[in-house]
Amino acid sequence: MRRSTIILALPLLATVLCAFAIVTAAAPTTAPTTQAAATTAPSMMTINASDKSGIQAAMPTVMVVGVIDNVTVADSVITLNFKDTADSQFYAVILSSGRDSVLAAYNNDIAKAITGKTVRVTGNVVLYRGRPEIIINAPDQFAIVK
Repeated sequence: MRRSTIILALPLLATVLCAFAIVTAAAPTTAPTTQAAATTAPSMMTINASDKSGIQAAMPTVMVVGVIDNVTVADSVITLNFKDTADSQFYAVILSSGRDSVLAAYNNDIAKAITGKTVRVTGNVVLYRGRPEIIINAPDQFAIVK
């Protein structure tokens, strides 16, 4: 095969690989059926960078429960620090976009309302400066459990 033929075939190969990535991302997964299968590591899902729904599907929503150790209120962010998170370093934040609605739900004094209480935070866990966090944008992502 001549060099010019290979260069012309590269865009076709890239298109085929992208289509394969989209099909792979959309393929349903099944639960392992045997004990041996349950102990093997799951295969890595490949998602095309332009596949918005595939990327969103790969970002599961989780619920984290813990006791609030302290709350730091600043102009642009409210930080909720949980007890016993030295290993996980998990925390939650309320950014300015959700600040007013969340504060209103707690009479504008969230620190007083939740410090020392067990709370439930729901959202996508993301890494920020190497630490896992959930960004709270609405009051329904956050609740006092006890």
